[in-house]
Amino acid sequence: MRIILIDDSADYRQLLAHRIKAMMPNAQVEEYDPIARGRPSPEFYWGDYDALILDYQLGIDNGLDWLMEFRNDPMFPATIVLTGHGDEATAVRALKLGADDYLRKMDLTQTSLKAALENAVQSHKNTNNAAPAGQDVTQPATSGVTAAAASVLQAEVSSGQINIGPYQIGNILGQGGMAMVYQATRLEDGEIVAVKFLEQSDCQDERAISRFMEEFHLLVSLSHPRLVKIYEQGFTDHYGYIVMELLTGGDLKERIYRTDISHDQAIAYMKDVVSALQVLHNEGIVHRDLKPANIMFRKDDDLVLTDFGTAKDMSGDMTLTNKGEVVGTPYYMSPEQIRDHTIDERSDMYSLGVIFHELLTKKRPFTAKSATALMYKHLYTEPPRMDSVSEPINDIAQKLLAKDPGGRYKNAGELLQALDSL
Repeated sequence: MRIILIDDSADYRQLLAHRIKAMMPNAQVEEYDPIARGRPSPEFYWGDYDALILDYQLGIDNGLDWLMEFRNDPMFPATIVLTGHGDEATAVRALKLGADDYLRKMDLTQTSLKAALENAVQSHKNTNNAAPAGQDVTQPATSGVTAAAASVLQAEVSSGQINIGPYQIGNILGQGGMAMVYQATRLEDGEIVAVKFLEQSDCQDERAISRFMEEFHLLVSLSHPRLVKIYEQGFTDHYGYIVMELLTGGDLKERIYRTDISHDQAIAYMKDVVSALQVLHNEGIVHRDLKPANIMFRKDDDLVLTDFGTAKDMSGDMTLTNKGEVVGTPYYMSPEQIRDHTIDERSDMYSLGVIFHELLTKKRPFTAKSATALMYKHLYTEPPRMDSVSEPINDIAQKLLAKDPGGRYKNAGELLQALDSL
């Protein structure tokens, strides 16, 4: 097997090359330094290689940009994307752009790497005559919040350089796909709130700004006890921000894995989430990224649905993400999301099915060692029935997880009726 290894760390390239040769003595490994050699030219002959191992972060460059540029070359080899971050959104973007597999450096072993290489090369050969993977993607993948951006923002907060009116910015609470969230104090009354900052680089991106503003307008237009409260939005010289209520009761993911949830409590949680979804769906909005981490709790234990940065208006008047841009989290994505087909509220029903299964068993219905294998299961593997769970509850979960949207509950109201009947 002929392998080209592209990584900006010379030490890591040498280590990985050594591992490959130790487990595959006949392999030929070429180490490619992206810092010294730059991006391959259009004349670069990819046909010399059976496999490409591509780092996600290439110094100041992005490996996914390279993948998007070269993926349509008919000689482009099987590709495995590596990252030190390992976030699921990056995994899905890599696969949609044509990667055959995705591995986290922190989880990499000789066994997993050998299996990934062999499977990727074989899979690539089997699909070599098919249409190029990810050919419908016409826009570059939106970069996530980089560690550098986070550290710059944190430094500015610490030095008091960010002025957002009556809010004193405090500690960072988290960071994700395109934003960082900080705790803040409203000076006029001392109320503790959360402030979501748009990354500085995205403030120069009209599409990112539009998405950020639309998320705000979507949320302020909706009022329901189970939806996060939004107070205001604005822009500094370098950052966009949204001020919202601070949720201090943790999230559903923590409760699933750190507490014992009875079947009755699981059903109660589901009803709360579905009631919030019903408000969205009645306004023609699909959430598209339902997962336990986006279901949070107030101090008084009220459940709240959050994170609408990937929501979509089914009327077509407002789209917070572009056609071809991957949204959702692989464990909770519906088959139609994976296929990039048109979606409606029934896609959210599928994600709820995964959450319901997880609430009742502390396990997701589908797991796999790679994102590719996981998405295959969503597409083709029937969901398992749950032990120690009543048949009526199992029937609801099975209907939610139907591969065909037509086999699921049509809307949140229909699902609520089924849950009320338990």
